[in-house]
Amino acid sequence: MDETYQQNQRPALRRPVRAIPKQQEQKKERITKVLAACMVITALCFDAFNALLTFLGVGLVVSSVISPVATFGFVIWFWTHGITFTKSPKKFAAMGIQSIIGLIPGLNILPELTLGVLITVLLTRSEDKGGLLGKVAGVAQGEIKA
Repeated sequence: MDETYQQNQRPALRRPVRAIPKQQEQKKERITKVLAACMVITALCFDAFNALLTFLGVGLVVSSVISPVATFGFVIWFWTHGITFTKSPKKFAAMGIQSIIGLIPGLNILPELTLGVLITVLLTRSEDKGGLLGKVAGVAQGEIKA
């Protein structure tokens, strides 16, 4: 009886346990410095073109069409990089105010598109960087980071 008992009790097969390193969160920048520069320069070119058209007298009508199209293009450009305006009231306000200014014929000579894009880029980069500005931006958006 002892022989059958020993045969039925086999040692449990164990695989060697290796420590799995915890994957650290990689902070990804949604807007790099080069992309930010390209966005701001493009917005500056649109604003300069609008100002030139306004000085020529044609811009009072044509600029009111160019500004919303340019704003829509920048919104699409931001969306392709994962930046939404519905979650951040500051970004929504920055792009909303600049698009309203772009519709007003006399005021669209101002560099409103450049300022709106610049503010949005700076807010996004400060959120991505973390630190105090990132935590404040996260709290403003309803996210609590430990």
